[in-house]
Amino acid sequence: MTAPALEMMRCDKRSMTLSKAGCARLWLSAQEDRPKEWEGRFACIGCRVGAMGAGKPMPVTTEAVEAWRNVCPRCRRPAQRMIGNRFCVSCWNRNREATVMKNSKGNPPQVLLARLHSEIVAVSDGAATRVVREESVVDLAEIIVLHARAATGALAFSRPAAVHAG
Repeated sequence: MTAPALEMMRCDKRSMTLSKAGCARLWLSAQEDRPKEWEGRFACIGCRVGAMGAGKPMPVTTEAVEAWRNVCPRCRRPAQRMIGNRFCVSCWNRNREATVMKNSKGNPPQVLLARLHSEIVAVSDGAATRVVREESVVDLAEIIVLHARAATGALAFSRPAAVHAG
């Protein structure tokens, strides 16, 4: 008796040939335990082929969340390394200078300090709406990108009625 032939497929994201069952296992593994950027399974996180092979629905927001995950909320530049899941290295350094009130020359970072303020935004995830107040942000988009990076579903943002940032 011979073993059934495996149905093979080509994965362009990982540049490899593997069985459809293997693809589904890799996708499920990436969903259960998020791999690091340098792991091969990292390419499986937002893969629709893997989701279909595993018989699971792919959340519509997965691709958008993955696209925003490596974007710094403050400067909106792509960054492979995020500190505190919030800032790229450069923005973390500038934020640290603002916190201790001195840059490498020993002076307060005037440009950043002039831009930092608090913002208030209403965030709705479909099930509930909550008002979020963030201190020391440069603009409203910083809060929006921060929440988009962690979204598990569709989000909507608005200004809360009768509440103003100060």
